[in-house]
Amino acid sequence: MLQVEWDITEEQLEEFNRRFGEPNLDRFVNYIPETGEIKSISSVQDYNLASVVVQLNQVQGILEGTDQIDNYKIVFSPDEKDFVFTRKDEEEDLLQSINEVIFQLPFSTNTAYPTVFDPYNDITIIQDYVDTCWKFYINGVLANSLKERSLYFDKDFHFYVTAYNDPNVLYKTLEVSMKELIHNYYCILPFDNSDYEEIQISIFTRKLFTKYQYIKTKL
Repeated sequence: MLQVEWDITEEQLEEFNRRFGEPNLDRFVNYIPETGEIKSISSVQDYNLASVVVQLNQVQGILEGTDQIDNYKIVFSPDEKDFVFTRKDEEEDLLQSINEVIFQLPFSTNTAYPTVFDPYNDITIIQDYVDTCWKFYINGVLANSLKERSLYFDKDFHFYVTAYNDPNVLYKTLEVSMKELIHNYYCILPFDNSDYEEIQISIFTRKLFTKYQYIKTKL
């Protein structure tokens, strides 16, 4: 009798059975990227549209006719840093974190050079006294997600430099091109005369995303 020995681990066998031995329960939600309007839900991706992948049970009601496709849309989630499938009446809750009127960026001092910062922050601002400029960085995953749908390309991002812990005393406004920030993953603004003054300040902004950091290279 011919005996065959398979050079495969149990983990690989389980993965094979998971992928090929069970029906695919994922579905493509194909949508118009500019509006988030859903055009179709299918086991096949429509390459003429943008798409997200969801579990079958998330769209079962639509496919069975007990729910309406018009009740849903695709929106960008700042927490997940990606586009997600959601009910239109739940969109406001999903985007709650970006609707805060004003938000103070967490502050830290870092005298290392080059400056070390957490790349997992959505937005990092460095007041760099060595290179005498403001440096703005965006998380790469977030930037790529925004780039897919040209989201925020037509907007400028405003950061408000104020007295320490006091948003009512405005010193200046830093205006950053979102298109430049998303495409290049960074943006630089030169210092003006006021930036050389080594005084404690705070930075406030409208909270479009989730995690921010303001770093000063020295006090």
